[in-house]
Amino acid sequence: MSSFSRFHEHVYFGSGAHREALQHLSNQGIQRIALIADESTRTQGVLGTLEQSLQASGLQFDTHVVDPAAKYEAIVAQAERINAAQPYDCYLSLGGNFLNFAAKIIWMLAEDPQFDLRKLSTDFVQAQREAGKRVARPRRAIHVAIP
Repeated sequence: MSSFSRFHEHVYFGSGAHREALQHLSNQGIQRIALIADESTRTQGVLGTLEQSLQASGLQFDTHVVDPAAKYEAIVAQAERINAAQPYDCYLSLGGNFLNFAAKIIWMLAEDPQFDLRKLSTDFVQAQREAGKRVARPRRAIHVAIP
């Protein structure tokens, strides 16, 4: 396994990297995880493997299967349902770019329910920068991506 840190991110990669990432979360005092995945991760067995590792680590989690290809309004509706379920201190996304972007929206709506990505009239990179600024205050939760 290998890892590196950049800005406020910790990146783990290689065989078994998810176990190392979960240990990092445990060391950070994470108590409650919203595991955000899509149907393809379930059918490929990747979701089940991560759920087993989460159970073995003793971290509490709820799995939420979302449709990352949904329109923005549908992702917001999914976010409202997920965020109403429990107060999470970690949003862990498992999947590709669209799923990670959907999970970031869900996480950002947990931090700021008034957030509206559609009002950001900028390109994708600027939207990412703006998103980081909006949650620069002391955060209640973090987002972790496992691509």
